[in-house]
Amino acid sequence: MEKYSQDPRILILTEDYYGKPFFKKLISRLKRKKIIPATIHVEPRWFPGKCNTKLYRIINAAIASPLKKISDIIIVADAEGGDINSAIKQLEVHIPRDAERAVHYIIFDYCIEEWICEGLGIRVKGNPLEQLKDHLRRVKKIEYEKYMLPEFVEKINLSLLMNNRKFREFISILSR
Repeated sequence: MEKYSQDPRILILTEDYYGKPFFKKLISRLKRKKIIPATIHVEPRWFPGKCNTKLYRIINAAIASPLKKISDIIIVADAEGGDINSAIKQLEVHIPRDAERAVHYIIFDYCIEEWICEGLGIRVKGNPLEQLKDHLRRVKKIEYEKYMLPEFVEKINLSLLMNNRKFREFISILSR
């Protein structure tokens, strides 16, 4: 049987299917660079969308485990150009009451590619996914596909990304 750990355990729930491997690699890089403590345990998981009742079950199971005491839950989702508060309200409906105080929201104006663009120094006007696609077509002569998301973790400049308010908030939650 696994011993109870005193080290912080954080659950990252990402709406983006390729967000799980992206965050796994990102957390590893942040620990290597000593941006976040090496002792925290972070478990990235995918959840199938803001309006899905499975989110409640995932969170409820996570907080019910006595062996893996979750200190924080970070929900990462896309507003897709819409209202961020509306996106949060869609998510809040699926948060168990026992978990409400542990939940933090990182809601992108459009999508997770905002961080990729910022970390690559790509100026974004409008949808970052389209900006990234255009940039890669012009500069690298490649077509961006969502499955490529985790490949960008080692390519992004973390110093540039630290200018992003949501990224700093993310780091702050991980560093408590």
